[in-house]
Amino acid sequence: MTQQPPQPPMPVGGYADVFDLTLGAYGASFRFGVNGPVIQQGAQQVQQVEITTRVFMSLEHLKALAYVVHREVIRHEKKMGIVIPLADSVITQLLYPPPPNMTPVALEAYMTSMSPVAMAEWKAFWQDKGAMSPNGAAKDPAAIAAPGF
Repeated sequence: MTQQPPQPPMPVGGYADVFDLTLGAYGASFRFGVNGPVIQQGAQQVQQVEITTRVFMSLEHLKALAYVVHREVIRHEKKMGIVIPLADSVITQLLYPPPPNMTPVALEAYMTSMSPVAMAEWKAFWQDKGAMSPNGAAKDPAAIAAPGF
């Protein structure tokens, strides 16, 4: 039996309540972090964020990850008989991220100004895509009738 060389300890990720995604020509970068205190900077209140983890991947890996996460959330909701709720204000920020460092009053006005189309896009995304393959093409009708994706 061949002995494997010792592996360095795997870093343990923690809780994150903030994330962002940056795309480049050759890859993607996720940053995960936690909200810190709100501090006053001049006339503005600014939410402090501590970045705890960075994850880099290829664009192909990102697209595969997006598909698998979407599929598994849909499956979990069906299995549990639930819909995982998100507040409209959170959805609006995801679809149309506000400019950085907005005051709470300016942020509320910004979110109120968003088009209702954003909410329709969100709801359409979370519809059961069982009839579609990962590349967006319609699946064979026999495959659609089969359980799962």
